[in-house]
Amino acid sequence: MRVFATRLGWTLALLAALGAIGTAGYVLIERQSFADALYMTAITLTAVGYEEVWPLSRAGRVFTMWLLLGGLTWMGCGSPI
Repeated sequence: MRVFATRLGWTLALLAALGAIGTAGYVLIERQSFADALYMTAITLTAVGYEEVWPLSRAGRVFTMWLLLGGLTWMGCGSPI
């Protein structure tokens, strides 16, 4: 049980870090509001596949690709070893 709790803690910490990085990135790169940036981060990290909230710049598209890779990696963290 202790291993599970530790692993869950690290997985949630990684999710929080990715959420903060993603939201800050969209605010800084795309100059969007906090709420729109948070929503865009959530749909990107979970690989939902909705279209973008606003048209992305080239830098925004590159950032989104890296964030998506982080989200897919995060999803894999929850699977058993």
